[in-house]
Order: sequence, then structure tokens, then C-alpha cells
Amino acid sequence: IQSVSLSPDNYQMAALSWASPINGPYTLFTITLEGGVATPLVGETPAGHVDGARDVARFNGPSDVAYHPDGAWLAVADTANNMLRRVSAATGEVSTLAGAVAPGLADGAASEARFSYPRAVSFSPGGDMLVVADTDNNRIRRVDLRLGLSMLEVTTMAPSEAFSRPACVSWAPGAGGFVVVADTKSRRLKRVAVDTEAVVTLAGDGLSGWRDGVGTYAQFRDLHAVAYSGDGSLVYIAEEGTKFLRTYDVGSGNVSTVAGTG
Repeated sequence: IQSVSLSPDNYQMAALSWASPINGPYTLFTITLEGGVATPLVGETPAGHVDGARDVARFNGPSDVAYHPDGAWLAVADTANNMLRRVSAATGEVSTLAGAVAPGLADGAASEARFSYPRAVSFSPGGDMLVVADTDNNRIRRVDLRLGLSMLEVTTMAPSEAFSRPACVSWAPGAGGFVVVADTKSRRLKRVAVDTEAVVTLAGDGLSGWRDGVGTYAQFRDLHAVAYSGDGSLVYIAEEGTKFLRTYDVGSGNVSTVAGTG
């Protein structure tokens, strides 16, 4: 399983899986939390780019999935297609939200926007914004949904000089207006203020290693995924290379290892 997202009603989770990241097949399915019943929503699909019904749609190297807060649809970071896709939670119908198969860097409307290997997506608490880790462009992008899906606008929220292969993003719960970023190549956990677009380093000294501690005393080796806790007090951090699960305490700035053996 590559990515999971809990439905807003806490009834089920969506899970994205593939047999091979390059050729697939790729499957997006739902799993009920009570009983563990798994139901395919889209797939199994070979690699490609096709919009349409659940049994004909195609992804290419999808990396992340996120439920919209209204529960009616899901956003998928369709990484190797350089696109964001929309999946109906009721029918599995797939459509292109923004981007094009050819990689690039461009802000603008859905048909004009371009991404390069987007690896992660996260909705604002109200669902009017979608933030994107545009990995190969070394940028954090924002999709403004306030005027509806047909009039969405893509903008660059944080520039390339602030990041080095950002791999995952998570929007803080509540009204704080912060996005936390797993900045993989710099081996740092960073935060972007949505209103000012200011970027700060929360933890990590940039060296490869495993060390718990406060702020930039801590070390990471291979940041893979981040997610805020429900109350926003912690950031959960998954490290692919070390196989550790760690936490960042928002109040104290302390990084702790909570699971894993390295």
C-alpha cells in the first residue's frame, strides 16, 4: 500500500496500491474500519492516462490520495502522469483536475497548469484549497477551489530555493494556516505559512542520520511521509530508509522515535 486517507466520517479509508510503481497495475480501494471490508473503487489499471469510469480509467505511478473534507471525492497525485486527478467517492469516475502528461512548471487554470512529478496532496480543513508537493520542480503548489472545480487556479506557494525534492505535505487542522513538508533531499522537516508563504525549518540539521532531539539537533535519513495528528499537536514522520516512525511535537519542537528498529 502506497498511501491511505481516512474518510471525513471515519467510516472507511481509501488505500492506493500497486504491484509495480512503473507499470502497475494500480488499484484504489476502500476499506471499512469496522469489519475491514475492502472494495475496489478504481482498477486494477495498467499504466496510462485515461479519464472515465472506474473500469476504464488509467493512472501512471500514483503516489498519494486524499479525501476532500466533504467526502464526495478524492484527489490523487498521479505522479508519472504529472497530473492531479479527481475520483468520485460514489462511482469511481476519474477526471483530470489539473496538469498534463508532459512535465513542466506553469501556474494558471486547470488546463494551463503544469507539474513535474507531483508526489503528495493535502486539503485545507475547509476543503477550499489543495496543497501539492511538486517534487521535481522543488516547489509547493496550491490549488484554489473556492470558485469551484471548473474555475480552479493553480499557484506556486513556496519557491524552489526553499526546498529540495519535497516528498510529502500535510495541512494543519484548525485555523492555523500551516503546511508541514517532508523535504527529502535536504533531510529537513519544514513548515510553510499559508498566508505569508514564509518557510521555516522545524527539525533536522541536513545531515543523514538518526538522532532524536529538539529542532535542528535532530537528524533524519530518508523522510518519506508526514501527517498531522487530529488535534494538530504532533506531526507523524515516516522514514523509508531507516524504517522508523517518529513524531515532531509542535509545542516543544522535540523529535522522538516511537516505532521501528532501523
